[in-house]
Amino acid sequence: MRNWIIGAALAACATTAAAATPDQQAIIDRDAHWNDVLAAHDVDGVVAIYADDASLMPPNSPRAEGPGIRAVWTALLGAPGMKLVLKAEQVTVAKSGEIAIDRGTYVLDMAGAPQDHGKYVVVWKKVGGEWKAFHDIFNSDLPAAKPAE
Repeated sequence: MRNWIIGAALAACATTAAAATPDQQAIIDRDAHWNDVLAAHDVDGVVAIYADDASLMPPNSPRAEGPGIRAVWTALLGAPGMKLVLKAEQVTVAKSGEIAIDRGTYVLDMAGAPQDHGKYVVVWKKVGGEWKAFHDIFNSDLPAAKPAE
């Protein structure tokens, strides 16, 4: 019952590209900025997107918090031929205007590896009037690698 109520509340707040509220547009703009700092391989710029108490939950890895977020992004952005592009598909802002959910897809290219593509969810929260990534989780659409024999 609780999950149904949460789902219904989120659906009621969902945006379409044609009718973004100011808060939804602010999240869309933050996503565009995220893509800019990713393209520049700017670790400091990526880390600055996150709230101080944020968590990053990459696939096949433990949750990262604090300095761990920097470590994950340093490794990823330092990978040869790395190119990561995020595409927001739906931004939902809670009625309070203090929390938002951003759902989308990504494409990841790295030298010597097959192209990866998958999905993400970022929970944003307002910190001092600015939207900051609070919880960030992503995972691949590709099948899991076979275990070594």
